[in-house]
Amino acid sequence: MLKFADVSYFQHKAFDNLSAVLKTIDLSLVYLNSLKQHADIQVIQHGIPKEEINRHGVKFTGFPGGSSFFHIPVKAHKQLKQFNPDVVLVQGLIFPVQTWLLRRALGPQVVILVQHHGESPFVSNLKWFFQRLADKAIDGYLFTAKGNAEQWVRAGVISNISKVYEVLECSTQLRPRDKEESKKKLDMSGQFNFLSVGRLNAGKDPLTVLEGFEQFLSQQPGAKLYMIYQTEELLGQIKERLAASKTLKDAVRLIGKVPHSELATWYSAADFFISGSHHEGSGYALIEAMACGCIPVVTRIPSFGAITGYGKYAFNFEAGNAAGLAKTLSSLQTVNKQELSQKLMQHFNSELSFNKIADDILKIATELRRTKG
Repeated sequence: MLKFADVSYFQHKAFDNLSAVLKTIDLSLVYLNSLKQHADIQVIQHGIPKEEINRHGVKFTGFPGGSSFFHIPVKAHKQLKQFNPDVVLVQGLIFPVQTWLLRRALGPQVVILVQHHGESPFVSNLKWFFQRLADKAIDGYLFTAKGNAEQWVRAGVISNISKVYEVLECSTQLRPRDKEESKKKLDMSGQFNFLSVGRLNAGKDPLTVLEGFEQFLSQQPGAKLYMIYQTEELLGQIKERLAASKTLKDAVRLIGKVPHSELATWYSAADFFISGSHHEGSGYALIEAMACGCIPVVTRIPSFGAITGYGKYAFNFEAGNAAGLAKTLSSLQTVNKQELSQKLMQHFNSELSFNKIADDILKIATELRRTKG
């Protein structure tokens, strides 16, 4: 059986609160439920007191560690060497020193993979040097979309795009709820209900969404847009925009924060999920929406393309282009929403689930092990 290790070097701020740390990382480790059927697994997590617990049916060892860029994880690497893994998956591309030391500790025959979590290459010359050095120790990089890796190749950190594999960063355990019951619970009426979920910042570009939606309202005056958000950077500008347009003011509902446990009801009630993001490492809200059958209207960015079958399961527009969004929204009026919603959920089950993540990682690990002889 394959011996597989998942390693996180991140120093959590909640150092003395084990339950808080586990809540933070648990979702990203759900894929182990599927992988454990094919592998003996060891999880190493820095940032918590050293103790062994059982999560997702696998051994989970914590190390206090350190937050320094040059922290040397001697004890963790010693335990990994005793475990003698065939494959190690390092979470994050911002630990080049530790990853390079990991290779020296385990030797050349171990497959080392690194998972991208939205990071960008370091600007500091010294840190960039170590990222480039670590590339020599890394067999494969896991990105939600290869397009997200291009800046790493241009920066000279990743030596060859052939080392990059498309694997989802994470999935979701949300599942669809009855649409009519969800609409009734949320008092969501009408036939064109849109939902946005995300931070109110420039990167998510809610102002372009509002501008495009306003243009669409001239064709569908009964359409509604519900906005769920965790941060409020542009809330003042959004309120000013709504106040200046009676059309928008009547059609847009600012919901604010919603407990994660209630999001499935919102995704199930709405017809369309809308996002104006200019860049994403992955797309958690998009994945959640698709799991619940909420039809995506999203920007043409690499991660969204990979998640939606490169446009097969979404309607697209160029980031920052309100007129393009309005045109895309107009095309929705002839869509068979119920049929497409069912196809979305089938796509999620086959291509976006935790099972698929585990299968993809196992396939890549097996292929790379074979090349090492």
